[in-house]
Amino acid sequence: MRLLDGEFKRATELNKTYLLRLEPDRLLAWFRKEAGLESKAPVYGGWESRGIAGHTLGHYLSA
Repeated sequence: MRLLDGEFKRATELNKTYLLRLEPDRLLAWFRKEAGLESKAPVYGGWESRGIAGHTLGHYLSA
């Protein structure tokens, strides 16, 4: 099956571009901290710096 040109395909490509720009070390910062390890990069802001840490990584992994 192939996705034809249109809004959905453009949105899919935009999402793919965004996901490829995310830095795994930043997404894993809180997980590393909870495991007693030093973070390799600073945590992302927004949800990741507040009470829903790890939420963005869940979305990333399910994409």
